[in-house]
Amino acid sequence: MNIEEIIRIKGEPDDVIICDPTRGNEAEGAVIIYKSGGKDNKGEIIYEDVTLNIADIVDITVKNVAIAYLPNDYSLLVSTTDTKHKNLRIHTGTDAMWAEDICKQLISALSL
Repeated sequence: MNIEEIIRIKGEPDDVIICDPTRGNEAEGAVIIYKSGGKDNKGEIIYEDVTLNIADIVDITVKNVAIAYLPNDYSLLVSTTDTKHKNLRIHTGTDAMWAEDICKQLISALSL
């Protein structure tokens, strides 16, 4: 599913953060943020086919998830209290500075 399909189904989001610039129009390349709805009406995020309540998000960090001897591969690790998705990995690409910037943008957008 791409971003346009998600928006058509769920409505206009409050924010869209492009996490992987090589896949910006796909659900795997962006986090879609709705500031209302979800648990306790505190909002929710959508990444790929996963919807998380903002109230369930505990922490967001950057991690180099590359296998040894291969180029860097950064992801955001979203820790939650959701029993189905304790940890969500959001791919950001090979640039450490980009990954840090996306992490800051997401934390700010979610008011964590």
